[in-house]
Formats: sequence, structure tokens, C-alpha cells
Amino acid sequence: MTNPYNHPYHPYDVQISLMNAVYKTLKNGSKLGIFESPTGTGKTLSLICASMTWLRENQHIKSNTIVEEDGNESDDEPEWVKQAYLEKIKRETTGKIIDYENYLDGVEHDGGVIVIEQGKRGKVQIHKRRKNNGNKENEKLDESDILPVDYDNDEGRNGINDDVSKLLDEMDKKDIEIVDKKINNELKIYFVSRTHSQLHQFSNQLKLTNFPSSIKELKNERIKYLPLGSRKQLCINDKVKSLNDTLLINKQCIDLQKEKEVEKKCQFMINKQHDEDLLRLNKFEDLIMTKIYDIEDIVELGENLKCCPYYGVRGDILPSEIISMPYQTLLNKETREMLGIDLTNSVVIIDEAHNLNDSIISMYSSSLSKKSLERLRNSLKRYIKKFMLKMSSSNRIQITKLYKLVNILYKFIERCISLNNVQNGKFIERNEIFDETTDLLNVNELDEYLVKSRLAYKLETYMERSDETYKSKEPLLYEVKQFLYSLSNPQKNGRFFWDTSNNNGDVILKYLLLDSSEIFQDIVEESRCVLLAGGTMSPIDGVIKSLAPNLPNEKIDTFSCGHVIPKENLKTIVKSEYEGVKLRFTHEYRYNEEMVNKLGKLIIDTMMRVPKGFVLFFTSYSYLDKVIKIWERTGVLSKMKNIKEVFIDNGSENIFNEYSSSIELSDNAKGAILFSVLGGRLSEGINFSDDLARMVAIIGVPFADPRSAESIAKNQFGRNSPMEDALRRVNQAVGRAIRNISDYAAVMFIDERYAPNREGGSNGAFRYVSGWIRDGLANRENIEEFFRRHSVNSI
Repeated sequence: MTNPYNHPYHPYDVQISLMNAVYKTLKNGSKLGIFESPTGTGKTLSLICASMTWLRENQHIKSNTIVEEDGNESDDEPEWVKQAYLEKIKRETTGKIIDYENYLDGVEHDGGVIVIEQGKRGKVQIHKRRKNNGNKENEKLDESDILPVDYDNDEGRNGINDDVSKLLDEMDKKDIEIVDKKINNELKIYFVSRTHSQLHQFSNQLKLTNFPSSIKELKNERIKYLPLGSRKQLCINDKVKSLNDTLLINKQCIDLQKEKEVEKKCQFMINKQHDEDLLRLNKFEDLIMTKIYDIEDIVELGENLKCCPYYGVRGDILPSEIISMPYQTLLNKETREMLGIDLTNSVVIIDEAHNLNDSIISMYSSSLSKKSLERLRNSLKRYIKKFMLKMSSSNRIQITKLYKLVNILYKFIERCISLNNVQNGKFIERNEIFDETTDLLNVNELDEYLVKSRLAYKLETYMERSDETYKSKEPLLYEVKQFLYSLSNPQKNGRFFWDTSNNNGDVILKYLLLDSSEIFQDIVEESRCVLLAGGTMSPIDGVIKSLAPNLPNEKIDTFSCGHVIPKENLKTIVKSEYEGVKLRFTHEYRYNEEMVNKLGKLIIDTMMRVPKGFVLFFTSYSYLDKVIKIWERTGVLSKMKNIKEVFIDNGSENIFNEYSSSIELSDNAKGAILFSVLGGRLSEGINFSDDLARMVAIIGVPFADPRSAESIAKNQFGRNSPMEDALRRVNQAVGRAIRNISDYAAVMFIDERYAPNREGGSNGAFRYVSGWIRDGLANRENIEEFFRRHSVNSI
């Protein structure tokens, strides 16, 4: 076969190498594969082609194996009996797939039209809903908004035993017959990435592909793809999605579901007791499987059918072959279970996996401040006093326990402050916090209570109405719950410590997860295979050490390749000094004004030689701000503005568009320069292709502040790898500049810690720079020659 992986284009050699490596890992039964392929090498499409080719082949093998195994059981039967039996088994296995494809053909042909089918007891009549007239009722203090929902451990969410609820649901089923041809694709691919833009790119790449059918009787088999997203991405209720903030959207959505008055409920939420709603949901689920829909497409489909996309997509998890989702959905086990995601026998592909360790640590770390606890403690006290007599007995018991927990945490901080035991970064033993009160610490019971009683939002509503100045992005009780989850983690995985830095006099009690391998281990064990892919996975040994230290080496495959661009398209420069002044941007020296001004002169000298776009990355926003102020005072910035148009990343969402427009409108003699930040919004997910970045400069090494509480805690725990962490951010930023095979750019590292030794290596930062970038040192041209050659070649 000339194209064994069904790639839609003629793949480059590095793409073929990557697809070979992915396919081999899946075929050989490895548990973990780590793949490094530089940004701009078509990594996403290669991952899709190799994994989907493997999946379709395995589906084909599986269907044939079922038939053969069943046929072998009847060796004593006549041949015609065996043949008839085999045909029967084949119809039952492959016939369902064919029937589902034919059914989806019909759904796609009908589009969004809802067809009413004849029920057993007669035809169902559908009436259009009347539009809400928009009149607002007088807002009153409704205690149902504040009082906790009745809570009982032995009852379901609505106060009815779960078994009884199921029985009532069966009795209440309507006459209408919904055609359900769904199949269950047990073998699935889960594609996971960090940002919505990366998942959007994935669906666009998937639309380019086409793969052979898993059964020979079916000429064309559509790719059954499902994108999962958050409420913020999928909500179609204008009143809810206009809130913008994710936590507020979640809160409002849940509140609308619990509204007792029909007029106040969300009009898009499906009521499975209503025939019209069931039909709309069924049509919505079917249409998603007819072709590859992106999140935006699903939102539009939900709007057309008046069906909530956030909840509606869940019905398509079973028939899907490939499902995309954000990091948080995969990494949170509760979320996976809630959505019905079963990783058994499935392949998990985690893209942009250089962020994985940090994402896990962030998700499972927590903090509580003294000021927040004090506010929560006082509010709970008033709340209990006001509503205790109106609560059920079970609510009284649980809320009293909750108050005791909050009070214990608050008094612990107060006591430590009075004894002068609070020091930035100092560890705290878990038993120091709770001592003999561990009988109160039942996190699962507390979580169940908060879910069923909805107390976190009820109390938040009460606090907002009691104090107009109070504003919070997340209910304070959720912060407490997350912290208590941290207390239930094994001691070896993390540490509790104090944070007193930059908190406006507040004292914060923090938990930092320092070992993410246990969280990741669940995913590896549950799934068939996990593939980690990224442009900057090196050093790969560090990835294995942090995520899978106990996995046998024979179960791990690794792969790293160069870039698709010719080597002459990249020039790498290291500047360790300028005009006799050493350039070393450590915390100790970086504010030295002479060095900062020499940096400015170096940039001015370079700007005059660089056509079009020039992007510089600083180590932090605060440092960029200080440098700009020095340059404004010394006149350096005004000289820069005479050479190129200057843009400074200040967090504005428009800055990249403004910079891009300037590059497109300017001629080669001018162009623009953009000052940005490593790890900032423009260092990941933004493509500085072609003229947008003919040169990239990295100023300093982006180490975390060694004085921060987190850095102190990591150092004491022995889990800190600052150089590896810093250079992953550097490699990621540099990779944004080279986006296609004809692209070219120069890269300059400004700091003596990058300086290579005589053998071309480095004992410092440069040895952690991606290999394809280090290779650019071999290009001996000066900057003028480099850009002149490419300017001539492009004519």
C-alpha cells in the first residue's frame, strides 16, 4: 500500500515515521507511548491517521473473530448447517453496523425534520410551545432559594428511593415509540487537549480524513465522532451563557433545572416525560452521528432543535468511535463516571502533553485563606441560627458537622499565627490540623450532602443577599470541600504548607500535589493504551519519572523526530554578552539598569536586520513591565518605535490581531515587534507563522520565583525540576514560529546560561532546548545573509 495510514495528503518523512511509531505502539500492546514531534509538522493529522487506521483494522478483526469462534463450536454439524449458522452470527454482528449506517443515511437525508411515529395506542399529537412573554415577576425573598434540599443518605436526589424512582419511570413511559438503532463501539479513541482552539483544530483535521470500513459488506462507513465540552462552550440559553464566567454558568444552569415553576426552567432542558422533548433529543443524537460536527456546529444544531447540547451529546458516547474532550474531563474520575466514559479497551491520546503534569497538579491542589474561612464561618453561623428550625433533622446534623469542620480549620490558622508558627513555605503535618476530630472528616459523605442539598449555592445566595459587597467566583464551601479532598490524599503524594507572600496580609493554608503519577496511573490502568504527544516532550525521561515511574520499561514506547523544514531554514543564535556586558537575567541581576539598557541596544541592532515580524518573550509580565519603564525613561523605547511598530502584551485579547494587521499592512522595511511573556497567553496556542515571526528572542530562563511558597515546598520535598519545567515553556514558545515546511526563522537566546560549550553542548539551559532548535547553531550565516538568501528564494 502506498498510503497505509489513509493520510489525505502525501505525508512527509517525519510524518510517516510518527505514524509508524504510533501504529506500532498500538499494535504491540504497549501501555504508554510518548511522542515528540515539533509544532508545525502535522502532528495532529498523523495521530488521527495512525490511530483510526489501527481502530478500523481491529474492529474488522474483532467482527471476523466472533464469527469464526462461534462457527468452530459446531464441528459435528453438516457443512450447510454450519454455513447457515455462520451467516446468522454474521448478520447479528455486522448487520447491526450496516443497519445503523443505513439508518444514519436516512437521518442525514431528513435533516432536522422531526418525524412522529405511530405508537401502540394511537398517534401522538405534538403542539408547539408558546413563547415566554418575557414579563418578569416581582422578585421576592423565596426561602426555597436559600434552604437546603431535604437530605437523606438512603434516598435518591428527589427524596425517593432509587429503586422506586426507576419503577415509577417505567410506569410513566409514554406511548410514543422512539427508533433507537444505536450500536455500541466498545473500542474507542479519546482525544484530549488543553484548550478549545486545539480541540477545534482537531475536528477540522478529522474532517479531512476518510478510512476503510471495518466490515467488507459496507462500502462506506462514516467516522462517528463526538466532541465533549463544557457548559460555557455548549450552553444555548442566552441568560446563562451571557454570564461568561464558567462557575456562574454552572451555578445558573443547575438552579434552572431545579426550578419548580415550568416557566422559570430552562426551555432547552429535555424532559423525558414529554413526547416532543424525547423526539427532539433523539433527532439531536442521531444527527450528530451523521457527520463530523465541531462544538460550534453542535451548538447550532441544539439551537435549531431547541435541545440542550451540553446534556444532549451524552447519548452519543456509546456509538462513537472517536471522542474529543478537554483535559479536565479526562483527569477527573468523577466527571468521567458522571458522563459514562469507560476507558476500558480504549485508546487515550493526550495532545500538548507537555502541560499534563502541571494540569494534574493544578486540578488536585487546593488552598484556604484565613479571611475566606472567617467569612464562611460567620455566614454559616448566621445561616444556621436563622433557618435551623425550618430544616429537616438530617440537614441539621450535616450542616452542624460542616460548621464544626470550618471552625476547626479557622481556629487552627489562628492558633498557629498566635504561636508564630506560620512561615512562608513551611510544611504542616496533616494530623496537626485535625488531631482527634477525624470522625468528622468523611469527604465522600460531605460531597454527597453538598450535591443533594445544594447547600453550597444556597449559602452563597444567602451571603450575596445579606451583603451587597460580597462577590465570589466559586462558592466558598467548594473551596472547603476541595481542601478536604486534599486531606484524604496519601501523605506521600503532596504537602500542606503556609503561603504568606503577596496576600495583602492574609494567611493561606495550601495543599500542593507533588506526585501526579497516582492520578495518571488510574487512566493508564483503565485504558488499553495511553499516547502522550507534544512538540516539546524532552527530556522524555523526566516525563516518565513524573507520570509513570512504576510502569515497566517494556510497556513504554518513546519517539522523537526532527522538524519538516530544511535545516537551512533555521538559524539559532546564543547571546551571552553584548558590548562587554554579561547578559544574565537571574532574580539577582535582572534589574541592573546597565544590563537592561544593553539588552535594549542589542534588540535595536537586531530589529534593523529582521524583516516583518519580531517576537520577544520575557520571563514574566511583571519583569516585562519593569523593563519597558526603564526603556521609556532612557529613550530606548522611542528608538525602537522609529524602526518598527511596537506592541506590548498587556493581557488584551486584541493585541495579537493588532500586531498581525500591522505586519500585513507594512512593507518589508518596517514591520512590527511584539513583546510577550513565556507561559503567557501568546506563548501557546497562537501561531506566529511566516511573516508574523521571522525572528524570535528568548530573554532569560523562566524559572519560578525561588522565594514563592510553592518553590520552597517543592525544594523541601525533593520534587523540583526547575530547569526542565522552564525549558519546556521556552521550547513551546519557540515552536510557535515555524508552522509549515516552507517557513523560516531565526531564534536568539539572550542569557549566558544558554551558552554552549566548545563541544557544542551545554551544562546549563541549552541542553534542554529541543534538538531541532539546537541544530540551528550549525547555520554559520550572519543574520543579514540568512534573511537575504530567503528573500531572494521567495521571489
